[in-house]
Amino acid sequence: MDHIVQVTGGVGKVPKDRCIRAQVCAMLAALVAAAPIHAAAEAKLLELSLDRVPSIREKAVRGLAALQDSPASELALAARAADPCVVVRASAVRGLRVSTGAAGALLERLDYVDQWFECAFPQAC
Repeated sequence: MDHIVQVTGGVGKVPKDRCIRAQVCAMLAALVAAAPIHAAAEAKLLELSLDRVPSIREKAVRGLAALQDSPASELALAARAADPCVVVRASAVRGLRVSTGAAGALLERLDYVDQWFECAFPQAC
């Protein structure tokens, strides 16, 4: 995983090319499930969870969800639960574990109905 982090220029640096960011994020998200305790990978996924491209944020959120016992990833997932992109929000809520840190974000999402849901199922609202 260290080599993948180095492809991006290391922690604190992000490549300008969206395709490289997406590939690195996808690889890290897949590998972090096998090695959930890796500080550099966690730091890079936390960076990528704030990316301007929604698909990259969503991949980073999936990787953060695989990390075990990480307060920083739980905070990032809770923050992404209010993301402007529906797919990122859904992945973040799916990845949150029930804990004191995540309870607020989970409770906030209970009464929230997305606009796409209202359009698709007007009789449900």
